[in-house]
Amino acid sequence: MPLLTALRHPVRAAAWLVLAAPFAASAPLAAQTTDDDNLYRAELVLMERLESRDGIVEKMGDRSPAPLPEEAEALWIPQDDAPALSDRDLLPAEEMHLREAAARLERSGRYRVLMTAAWHQRYAPGFDSGPMIVQLGDKLPLLGDRRQFEGSIRIERRRYLHVHARIHHWRTTIPTLPELTSLTDSPIAAGLSPHDGAEQGEMAPAPLALPKRELVTWLHETRRMRSEKLHYLDSPTLGLLVYFEPIDADDMETGTLETVGDQ
Repeated sequence: MPLLTALRHPVRAAAWLVLAAPFAASAPLAAQTTDDDNLYRAELVLMERLESRDGIVEKMGDRSPAPLPEEAEALWIPQDDAPALSDRDLLPAEEMHLREAAARLERSGRYRVLMTAAWHQRYAPGFDSGPMIVQLGDKLPLLGDRRQFEGSIRIERRRYLHVHARIHHWRTTIPTLPELTSLTDSPIAAGLSPHDGAEQGEMAPAPLALPKRELVTWLHETRRMRSEKLHYLDSPTLGLLVYFEPIDADDMETGTLETVGDQ
């Protein structure tokens, strides 16, 4: 957590120190590369910060994030009454190192865990996962399958591993009365042809108030990773825990390792 953020949010800083305490300091990932084919265990926990719901000061409703690539892989796409879809071979949640950290966050009452994902992968120099799509949280009212939180997570191996988080928090909005009034002033906007010849004084029908998505906040951050160390990326309403650990082929086959943070 940056120093300025810690100074401005002492409660968050204290909680972060407690959460990170079980994780020992370690060397950057590149320094620990062995001949074991660059095998790593990656773990992510994405959560909503509930205490921020009523105190958002950002005004981002007029921003339009770039659309996601159509051919991007899926990291976490929820399904009704079925496990989430993913192009990663996700490990069972009970085998995650971060399962206890995620449970503590939810027990605190200040966070809602949206996603827990872990998998094994080779991250050779030059590796780039590209944007991996995540859709999280509740469905937005009146907007079909669109979710509260949508975006991508990208993992890249330069000299070190880097994580790029681009996740957006949305809500449903409906045009206000002034916006509707401005629309009804125009017969064309109201769906009438200029040749319809409405009688003088006749009121044009009101246009349909279509719901739309409005951006609340976003998590846009890139962080260089260190092995066997917990990393925390955050925004006013989102938090992302990231953990990488070098493994060997035997670990990859068994999948089950000691849980980090167990007391």
